[in-house]
Amino acid sequence: MSKNKNEQTLYQLTSYWQLYQVRSHGIEYIKDIEIAEKWIKNELKLYRLTQIKILNHLLDNFKNENLDDLTEKGKAGLCLRCYISEHIVTACKKRASLFSRSQGVTYQALLPFVLDDDGKSLIIVDQETKQQLEITENEELVPKTHNIFTVEVLRTYKNNSEKKKSLINWTYLKTKQNKKIVEFLSEFGFSGSTDWSLLNEIEKYKLKRMSQQEQSIVRVYHEVYRENRRQNQLRNKCQEPSDEQLQEMIKKLKIKTINTPDNLLNQLKCIAKQMRQFLVSLDKEFMYQEGDIKTREIAYHDSSLEDKEDSEIIDYINNNMVDFFAIYIEKGVKNQIEKLRKSKNNSRYASQYMSILKEFYQEGKSISNLAKGLGIKQYQASRIFSPKNLLTEVRKQTVDDLNNSTLELLKRKKIISDPIKKDYLITLTKSIE
Repeated sequence: MSKNKNEQTLYQLTSYWQLYQVRSHGIEYIKDIEIAEKWIKNELKLYRLTQIKILNHLLDNFKNENLDDLTEKGKAGLCLRCYISEHIVTACKKRASLFSRSQGVTYQALLPFVLDDDGKSLIIVDQETKQQLEITENEELVPKTHNIFTVEVLRTYKNNSEKKKSLINWTYLKTKQNKKIVEFLSEFGFSGSTDWSLLNEIEKYKLKRMSQQEQSIVRVYHEVYRENRRQNQLRNKCQEPSDEQLQEMIKKLKIKTINTPDNLLNQLKCIAKQMRQFLVSLDKEFMYQEGDIKTREIAYHDSSLEDKEDSEIIDYINNNMVDFFAIYIEKGVKNQIEKLRKSKNNSRYASQYMSILKEFYQEGKSISNLAKGLGIKQYQASRIFSPKNLLTEVRKQTVDDLNNSTLELLKRKKIISDPIKKDYLITLTKSIE
């Protein structure tokens, strides 16, 4: 019995010496790291330690600034790098699951951004300089020219914090925030925008969801901030409004309770937060999820809805989603083609618009590749064809109309009645999203 238990524990330990890597064509594979396997088998008394204790033991070794034996520290880190590599792959699968297959986003496309660890060297971190240092065969420390992602995950993990996340969830969060992944997904409609660019993109029909004061703030923000960017032809990342811009907005607003730049800035951040929650509510749910993040199930609705309401909502959404979406895709494409035709500088691209969409969404080509084929800059291709904006616009209109249509259905069936509670409306919107 004791032998079987030890064998089971040993089997569970394989994740500490099996490193996930990626081939040139984007497919992941597992490589056994011999030095990690030998070290962890010799280091730990398997029959006495639980999985949690083993993980904490490795973290304590790797994070211990007072540990003199740097090789032991590096080996503990190598075992941890193997351990989190599997969860990096899982995180990429979750990121890709936010998109439909027709958009050409696969988890394999994300792997090369974060699976850059070959497991061939021992690496520690100088906590003061935050620099990754490779341990040579002569036990000398050599700065890494390229930061390994697995090591960066471990470096930023606070294992001694009272409010710490599990290492698995921290790995998911860091993978989600990886700059290269965010930039890549932004080409497919994922909003990694700053608060200020989100506020720039609020369409007029969205203002219906806001209070009168919030609507006024957004209008004034557009009049001052967005107009300023247009006049100065700014294409860089949207930064926080300057004090001068905020003061000008305050004058235009003429609201007694908003009389300082800090006050207005807080109001703007609150509105942007609402927009971000609306646009990526499922994404936010994943980010703060604790426990087993391997589940791929995404709830359609909040648990506060009654069973009868659930059934009505889910059936109606499933039966009508594609129809609503198709209508707005057709409208959006026609509008963009017409817009290009009327453009003095870009009319020649109107006839190419459909083929560009096909290459982007069906063949999975990036904006940069499309731009090269057209002989133009990437930012020009993004501005001219705007596939990301098309998807965002279609999604907004689909959610908005399907929301209203679903409410009308529930009213007719007398499941709900006016006035509709705000919490119910929020839950319904999330169900549709």
